[in-house]
Amino acid sequence: MKRLHGMMFFEGDGAPGGGSSAPAATLLSGGEGQQQQAEATPWVGADGAFADGWTSRLPEEFGDARDGLGKFKTVPDLAKGYRELEKTLGAKGVFVPGKDAKPEEVAAYRKAAGIPEAPDKYNVKPEQLPEGFTWPADEALKPVLEAAHRHNVSEAALRDIIGANMSLQQTATEAVAKAQLEEGTKYLREQWGGEYDANIKLALSAAKVAGVDAKTLPGFTDPQTVMAFVNLAKKISDDQFVNPGGSGAGGGKGGAAEAREIQTNPEHPKYKAYHDGDKDTHALVLSLYKQG
Repeated sequence: MKRLHGMMFFEGDGAPGGGSSAPAATLLSGGEGQQQQAEATPWVGADGAFADGWTSRLPEEFGDARDGLGKFKTVPDLAKGYRELEKTLGAKGVFVPGKDAKPEEVAAYRKAAGIPEAPDKYNVKPEQLPEGFTWPADEALKPVLEAAHRHNVSEAALRDIIGANMSLQQTATEAVAKAQLEEGTKYLREQWGGEYDANIKLALSAAKVAGVDAKTLPGFTDPQTVMAFVNLAKKISDDQFVNPGGSGAGGGKGGAAEAREIQTNPEHPKYKAYHDGDKDTHALVLSLYKQG
């Protein structure tokens, strides 16, 4: 009976009633059966859709690319993506070189993007500089050009950047000058009160005698400079610059003193003609200066 019992469970050639049957499963065959079932699961269904989690069955060499491939839910989707990739690769143009790009790839990209082959090949100086600007020396500009070239900045882009920077500086300079002028004007009005307009005219006259343009010289944004010229104009009008031993010491004005009066004293009868550019008056002033 023991032998028959063993044959029934381990050595039987057929099922009751005759015929063959599949090998009986054991407790040790469960895992192998499940693995075979997973391997037999199709990647794609009859409708062309990928099986759930199909990217996880790709080899490890795909790495993070598996996440990107997961967006394709069907075979047609994958085919369309590949077709678009081929179109992109076949299009005219260049790609931005990566950190491992070959020198010839970098050179091709720079040529196509309008980037000079070397930093000193940039031509970015404007044809006309804004008023008050001086173009920096080559050595001062060198670090800027090297940085632009290192980061593959095109010549056109660098021109725009430099132009925008100059405009920004000009705006800032004008804002500072305006603030200084307003502050200086306020100070002079507080100091002179009702004599402000008259003193400004005196300062302009003194500057003209000195041969400077008070309306453009930067120093005249300083109220102390303006006040100094006003004091100078008053001293000239008072004939304090006439040599005590000369013709002005006795009370009458000498030639040079008279010339200064014409130039600086708004009350002088020839003041207006002189400042209107009358040739005869200018000739008179010149002759008076020659008299001393």
